[in-house]
Amino acid sequence: MKRGADEEGPITEEQMVGILREADRSPVAEVARKEHKVSEQTIYVWRRRFGKLEPADIKRLRELEAENAKLKRMVAERCAESRSFLAGDVGAAT
Repeated sequence: MKRGADEEGPITEEQMVGILREADRSPVAEVARKEHKVSEQTIYVWRRRFGKLEPADIKRLRELEAENAKLKRMVAERCAESRSFLAGDVGAAT
């Protein structure tokens, strides 16, 4: 779970949760924090955001959020079609 010095880009949510779990397992959380070069405040924010989630839970959460967004778009499209139909624009809905 250690990030290499040459690794670029932001830390993924899975990595954040992995670092938190590593800090939980470590007798001294300070070691894990320093190893991954994150501040104590960052660890605090991650704990508030992710609680006791595991990396696999984050992946599932992301899948559910994507599905939810898709369903919301479908409902919005259906509502727009209904409004168009009720307004008498039958041809515009198709």
